[in-house]
Amino acid sequence: MEKCFVGLDVSKDEAAVCVRSDSGEIVATFKKMTDPEVLSKSLKPWSGWIDCIVLETCCMANWLYNELADQSLPVVCFAARQAHAVLSQMHNKTDEISSLIETLTHLNAAANRSKI
Repeated sequence: MEKCFVGLDVSKDEAAVCVRSDSGEIVATFKKMTDPEVLSKSLKPWSGWIDCIVLETCCMANWLYNELADQSLPVVCFAARQAHAVLSQMHNKTDEISSLIETLTHLNAAANRSKI
């Protein structure tokens, strides 16, 4: 399996997750409780291939970032303002939650290139 990227769209109760391959193929999308342990367990099938887990700054970002990093997961947190510049360059966005999560994984690729 090739390396993959994970996007997290975090809310107070639930986190939407999108796992994307390095080639851009969506491998999995699902929702889990916003809990680092639950999220970590749900990502176990890809643990050897996860290049980066990306989430947007929010009220829970520090806690989630630190807990995931403490589990040796490669996590990155980005600022919405900086992300907006990348998002504005994307074509054909829809309102579906999966598109938002896909966007987060796209942002990860951009962050790896430009170190946002």
